[in-house]
Amino acid sequence: MKPVILEVAVNGVTTSERNPAVPILASDVSEEILACMEAGASVVHSHCAAKSADPLEVAEDYARAYRPVMETFPEAILYPTINTVFGANVDYSPENKCGHFRQLGHEGLIRMALYDPGVAYIGETGEDGLPSRGGIYDNRPEDIRLVSKICDEGGLGAAVSVFEPGWLHTICASARKGTLPKGSRVNFYFGGSSLLGTSSSSDIRGTCFPPPIKEALDLYLAMIDGLDLVWSVGVLGQDIFETPIAKLALERGGNFRVGLEDNMDAVSNLSELEKAKQLCEAMGRPVATPVQSAEILGLPRLAGS
Repeated sequence: MKPVILEVAVNGVTTSERNPAVPILASDVSEEILACMEAGASVVHSHCAAKSADPLEVAEDYARAYRPVMETFPEAILYPTINTVFGANVDYSPENKCGHFRQLGHEGLIRMALYDPGVAYIGETGEDGLPSRGGIYDNRPEDIRLVSKICDEGGLGAAVSVFEPGWLHTICASARKGTLPKGSRVNFYFGGSSLLGTSSSSDIRGTCFPPPIKEALDLYLAMIDGLDLVWSVGVLGQDIFETPIAKLALERGGNFRVGLEDNMDAVSNLSELEKAKQLCEAMGRPVATPVQSAEILGLPRLAGS
């Protein structure tokens, strides 16, 4: 059976106040990634604590977390998020937003870059059912083109996000034209009930992402029919194991991710990873090693290697 690429998203926007198990500082993130790699993860996604618009400062914060991992697991597939720290006195630029990918790639610390091809309003409804809080997650054409260039020039794969169907139109067009970065993996994200940290027991709901149901996955798979794309699923704001999505992905040849970024109330990243491994075993699909994952993705070699 086809091996499963298991990703762990170790922190994200989850705060230590919400979950004391989440790693925030680079040293803690490093220890967490090492533990996840030892437990069977092959892809790890993380955010950093740096609050700077300087891509070199951001890259260094990630590097402090990633260097010890790559010393122990040189085959690890790590990737950071984009930098969205911009304020009244800081001008936005694609380089400030995505330039740290280039630096981390040059140092050989990442194998993939985050590739988010679109705009979305990530928020929650209020008690009256109307939009209450949130913000626009804005990825402009010039951002996407810069990430694509960094991937091509630096020999990086791309962790390609799909927040809604419009994003997938762009991805499919790029795939058909041969301009999607080599080594891409398309991540279909579904939305749970607490995108911004609201208790999952409330009636407040997220205003982005399709629901984690079979019909939503069917739509995405229909859109990529005929394209040779490696794909994965994740559920933001809910326990993926309380939904049918992970099992459906395994049945249909896909992959999936877990972690404290997605499920803020999980016991730990390791507990989520263990449940993921158990589901893979029950479904008769082995868990891919990092080397196998790189082969499945067709990751290009790092520049200079």
